[in-house]
Amino acid sequence: MANMDKPTCFGKKHKYLLFVVVLFSITPILAKSKPSLIDVKIGLTESLSPTAPSSSDRYKRLYESALFYAIGENEKKLQACGYKITSSIYYFDTFDAKDLINATKKLEESNAWVIIGPRRSSQFITASKSLKSTPIISTMANADKIYNLNKLSFSMYPSGSSLAKLMANEIEKKKYGENYGTIVDVRCDTCIDFVKSFHKANASNESFYLEVADNTPDLTKLREYLSKHQVDYLLIPNYSELSGYIISEIQKLYPNIKYVGADGWGEDTFSFLQGYGINKNTVGISIRAGAQKNDKCNQYKVYSLDTEINGSIVTPPQSIYSLVELIRTLSDDLCKAKPKNRDDFSKYLSKQPSTHFQKETFNSFYSFNDGQLAFSHYLDNK
Repeated sequence: MANMDKPTCFGKKHKYLLFVVVLFSITPILAKSKPSLIDVKIGLTESLSPTAPSSSDRYKRLYESALFYAIGENEKKLQACGYKITSSIYYFDTFDAKDLINATKKLEESNAWVIIGPRRSSQFITASKSLKSTPIISTMANADKIYNLNKLSFSMYPSGSSLAKLMANEIEKKKYGENYGTIVDVRCDTCIDFVKSFHKANASNESFYLEVADNTPDLTKLREYLSKHQVDYLLIPNYSELSGYIISEIQKLYPNIKYVGADGWGEDTFSFLQGYGINKNTVGISIRAGAQKNDKCNQYKVYSLDTEINGSIVTPPQSIYSLVELIRTLSDDLCKAKPKNRDDFSKYLSKQPSTHFQKETFNSFYSFNDGQLAFSHYLDNK
């Protein structure tokens, strides 16, 4: 009877052997459930160096937040396809071409699969030409030559020329005037393209044409032209620093002159026009691709990018939402093409049209409201 009550459980030695057996038996399962993921490095370069006078800390914070949001949003899908995204960012000084070229080359040398390049066309072109075999994509660059640079250069944004035609039609409908003068920044490729296209599509008369190459140029010649020619509006499709300076100076002498601009004017609070003391009665209009801030969340199905900065809630500009959309498209491309390495992915993108990353969106008009640039209305395609 005593033998029947003898314990049958394992001793310490037997427990250890059982643990080893079980561990070895499940190791293949664990290894199989965690396949190695191909690391896809995405490089980003933008003119947001701390030494750049026009750099924006607000934009940088929103830019980085959107990037990491987008990577997280697509992580599960990418893992299922066998990939993971890592990022590397190099900021450069707005006015230092060497800094831009060095930043771009560093990203290519780090084996970035793609580079998300600068928003400004001239900077994007410089960056593109400094690359050997890495695809580069801009969220906003839109000079005409960008769409014909090479098979690995892309923009998500419609050309400045196409926007100029829409603007010409718009001001004709609104009877903006019969005579105008042009002031264009020769440093800005897309500004020049806009002027050329506008002139061809516009029914009104160009009284004079003036080129400048500074954000605070000598306007003596412009004042001379205005004294000789009676114009209804000035065409100034330049970046907001230069445009703001021109408006602030000319409105003092000619308060009834109106102004026509392009996407370089910016949008809402993301525009240097807001700091130039534009009169409450000054009339101006600009055009840009993208939805107004109240509609962006619904368009992109993103509701968490608004950020409190200096006590105010800031809604990101169009280019920030475009960055989210770009990561989505790249993720879809990876899962579709299933490249084994960066060369495979470059070959895949080289076969895509220059409009590959463009999505249908709104065309918006902005105008001055009590001296502040604000959304006015969407283009009526009817």
